[in-house]
Amino acid sequence: MKKGTFVLIDYKGIIKASGEPFADTSQKKPTFVVVGERMILPGVDDALLKMNVGEEQILTLAPKDGYGERNPALVKVIAMTHFRKNKIDPSPGDVMEIEGQRARVLSVSGGRVRIDFNHPLAGRELVCTVKIVKEVTDLNEKVSGVVDALGLPFKATAANDTATVAGPDVPDHMKQHLEKLIKKQVPEIKTVTFKVEKKPAAPKPAKT
Repeated sequence: MKKGTFVLIDYKGIIKASGEPFADTSQKKPTFVVVGERMILPGVDDALLKMNVGEEQILTLAPKDGYGERNPALVKVIAMTHFRKNKIDPSPGDVMEIEGQRARVLSVSGGRVRIDFNHPLAGRELVCTVKIVKEVTDLNEKVSGVVDALGLPFKATAANDTATVAGPDVPDHMKQHLEKLIKKQVPEIKTVTFKVEKKPAAPKPAKT
């Protein structure tokens, strides 16, 4: 597949050392990917460039082609007072968000908390089975796929050279980011419009 091709893939992944699964789309709809745009693991993305629709491959990925090598600098020590101020009682194994980053608690001792900001699968060899199910050529499917892949509460449609993104009202900088992304990945789109959809009002309790 050429870079920039839109495809749907079936995708399964396990940790090589343990056989523990970390991804499986077989029970869900296929995953939408723009080839070469790093919407999936680098090693899988690179393999897609050499595959055709209907083809399946089993890939063994080194850490650099998966979630990266472990970086010791991403293990930090944070004072317990930081958590107490936020009414959090950390315990080893807890996963939480700190300043917009996901992190795992390694240990709690002497008023200090060791936090690991590495991805849980960093440093692991992975085995991935990937199959290209379909090439996406419909303009509407392309635009909706690009927006859905962000995991944000938006729905997008397209007609001719215009995309319409419907969802909650968001700051202008987020709209600009979405518009730039859509136009980059779907060059056929020349105009992006935004439609604010308000949540329906909660029903009033029935009178007794």
